[in-house]
Amino acid sequence: MDKEIITNSSLSTFRTCPRKYQIQYELGYRPAKEAEALFIGKLMHKGIEAWSTSRDLEEAVNAIYKMVDESKNQDEYMVAKVHALMEGYHRKYLDQPYTVVLVEAEGRGPLINPDTNRESQSFEIGFVIDRIFQDKNSRYVLVETKTTSSDIEDPASDYWMNLLMDSQVSTYYLGAEVLGYPVDRCIYDVIKKPGIRPKQVGKEIDPANPKRIETSEEYFERLRKDISEAPDKFYMRREVPRLKNDLEEYMADTWITAGMLREARKINKFPRFVRSCIGLYGTCAYFPVCSGRASLDDPMLYKKSEKKHSELQEVKK
Repeated sequence: MDKEIITNSSLSTFRTCPRKYQIQYELGYRPAKEAEALFIGKLMHKGIEAWSTSRDLEEAVNAIYKMVDESKNQDEYMVAKVHALMEGYHRKYLDQPYTVVLVEAEGRGPLINPDTNRESQSFEIGFVIDRIFQDKNSRYVLVETKTTSSDIEDPASDYWMNLLMDSQVSTYYLGAEVLGYPVDRCIYDVIKKPGIRPKQVGKEIDPANPKRIETSEEYFERLRKDISEAPDKFYMRREVPRLKNDLEEYMADTWITAGMLREARKINKFPRFVRSCIGLYGTCAYFPVCSGRASLDDPMLYKKSEKKHSELQEVKK
């Protein structure tokens, strides 16, 4: 009997709110329109995936626009933002001395009981590793790409401190070993999204129509200039350590969360964690349903997904 796949994303969702987990992973409903922040992250991942092995900017940009064309999100200003970020990324890291040995690799790993060291009979962990580099000393380095709106220049900022316990990268440490690439360190490759928005062009740009909003091309050029003048504001790579104790704590957290999920299923009760309704990225997409103001059957708000773990493609045994 095949074991059920659980992922860092699904377990993190359960920890955030069991009801959100139920709607998204048990019932299979997703927001009809993806949040812009999430879509920008996916576009950057797609561009960097294409760029990593060839370091070809044109190939990366084409991958981004292909993903846009296949989506329902055609916001030209958002796409201009991602395009400008990809160009800046290319300039920043083109000459970095490393070899890429793995890009967007999927796999499965065992869920281990930390007390008995035995494998779970019910679950196994699915994962997708962003990249693995090999440095000049032939050591494998795990690379995790993130996009954020937070400050990334200050190494003591809340953003970097929070990554010290990021469960996602702990999953990838174990996953890299499963795939045959034991890593001894992790680099977070973080990209800050520009905060500037489209604006009126002003008299210097268009004396005849100074109050018009700049085109996406003009917005792109302004972003490109802003990024090139202060690249460290937008791109930062820092090493975040993972000690043996960190990985043991992660496995204990994962085992306990999986047990809580199993118990919730037994009684078919997934409580609402109301303190999670409004969080860092705004109001939860399922708040209208949980508050009784909307239905999951509303196609304007939600769509049924046949795929339980959208972050995974086809995970081979």
